[in-house]
Amino acid sequence: MSSLENALNILNLLDRQHSTLRVGEVSRALRLPKSTVSRLLKTMATSGLLARESDGFGFVPGRKARLLGELSLTQSGLLDLVERAAERLVQEFGFVCYIGMIADGEFLVIRRKHSNHPLMLLRDVGSRLPIPEAAGGVALLARLPDQGVAAIVTRHQKAKVQGTLVGVRIEGTYSKMNFANQVGTVAAAVADPSRDEFLSISFAYPIAATDAKLRRKILDRVRAEIAQVGTELGDPYWSNLPQLGSPQAKRREGKRPRSR
Repeated sequence: MSSLENALNILNLLDRQHSTLRVGEVSRALRLPKSTVSRLLKTMATSGLLARESDGFGFVPGRKARLLGELSLTQSGLLDLVERAAERLVQEFGFVCYIGMIADGEFLVIRRKHSNHPLMLLRDVGSRLPIPEAAGGVALLARLPDQGVAAIVTRHQKAKVQGTLVGVRIEGTYSKMNFANQVGTVAAAVADPSRDEFLSISFAYPIAATDAKLRRKILDRVRAEIAQVGTELGDPYWSNLPQLGSPQAKRREGKRPRSR
């Protein structure tokens, strides 16, 4: 039982700001001999709960831990609510809606809802993208403090999106126009604070099939759907964000950095 308890205590050291375990750090945190910690980490890596870091010195969450996390999400009220929001958006506008999360430093698509409208680019469930290249990934980054962002993305990636994150944090949504693929995307992220879980919703549409008025309507509806989910779950960001059209919202809009 002591080995099991120690292994569980080791797992409890992992969070979004500390995603890597090293023998010395774990030894100090749990006041265990380094030899004991080293043995436990190797055993947990063999079982798939952990995996060796690329440099071979640290341990990161393994395939079994990722599977457990994804299974947990399938039982989560957060996922259920976000799926329903995605279905409503697809029913109203057509096109396609993705639900995603950050996993192992990448953006992972875990659900897709779509109509019969042909899009030039469709992402499959299970697809992985660099976080800054995915609209849903940027929306999720915006929900993290700066130190949390730095722990997930490279310095170059952080510099690339840092200005964008300010605007997303003010407005609650992120819009992206990919003219190479002729696809536009609106994304927002929401949390279940009781479980420390974050998901994003990304609504993608063909640029040629929309105009500025429809794109604004899509943005407002994505924002409203995620705000409803966040308010229902007690997400402090969405619970405290002013409603669209209110004087407070207009003041926030005035502070948002202009797109270049």
